[in-house]
Amino acid sequence: MRRQSETHGGKDRRIGKLLPSRHCFGGFGGQCGQLPPFTSDARLASSFVMASPLSRPRSKDSGFNLLRITQRYSSYVFTGFFGVHILNNVVVPLTTWAQKSALGAVSTIDSAFEGTRKVYRPTRAVEFGLIFIPLAVHVGSGLLLRANRLKTLYPQGILPWHREKTRANAASGLSYPHLRAMPTFGLSDIAASGYITAACVVFHIFMVRYLPWKFSMDASITLVTRALQKHPRVYYAFHYTLLSAGLFHIISGWGRWLKLTASPRSVLIKNAVVTVVNLSWVASLIRVGYLEVPDVLISQYDKIISLLA
Repeated sequence: MRRQSETHGGKDRRIGKLLPSRHCFGGFGGQCGQLPPFTSDARLASSFVMASPLSRPRSKDSGFNLLRITQRYSSYVFTGFFGVHILNNVVVPLTTWAQKSALGAVSTIDSAFEGTRKVYRPTRAVEFGLIFIPLAVHVGSGLLLRANRLKTLYPQGILPWHREKTRANAASGLSYPHLRAMPTFGLSDIAASGYITAACVVFHIFMVRYLPWKFSMDASITLVTRALQKHPRVYYAFHYTLLSAGLFHIISGWGRWLKLTASPRSVLIKNAVVTVVNLSWVASLIRVGYLEVPDVLISQYDKIISLLA
């Protein structure tokens, strides 16, 4: 019994060496047997309670996680549509370079469009459910997440933050203190490409879906051809930005979600894929610009383009 009690006491003594006493605060810069300055037992206990994750309100975190999940899953359907659109706008036009007849190339491209439209656009309701609503949910949830991010980055507001930063830059003798104090809004390359894509998609929908519907026209690939021929600088730059920014946003976003771009090598592979598709898109866009527009459609297309230019 005595040996057991000694052993038990030894365990207690060993445990006592591992666990600090109730008044040992060496980790806070004090010494055992002393409380840190300006700290009482009640205040210290309350600080531990407030720091405990069980005491934090979960409603805000739950709403934030819900927004992130909503943004992620709303992109699934639109990603599939974007892949089909790359097939129609990049792959199929590239296969028509060998065709000598421009009208024959138009027929090939339009036939590909008609085949895929039976999948994602059999009716207007299906088109809204598969394309427009997921896109709106994705962009809307992204804007709410960005607003939450801005509130964290600039708790006092963007303008007061800019004024304070400008004064600090001027006091430090830096040149152009106002420009140096411009907020970055915490934008990553994925987020920035997403906002560019969203703006381009809205304009693209207005051009190839809303205006033809308003004038009771069936839009063809030749609508883009006519726009490229009338205003080449504007529409070549616009369509290249539309697909290149969207491609970078989707591939980079999926790479981050699936943790496929965690290493420098995987980032290089991702950038190589984006570059190859971008170059293919340039070649395809040039091909679309050289297509022949039927004379019957030229005046109708000019009417639409005049509303955009």
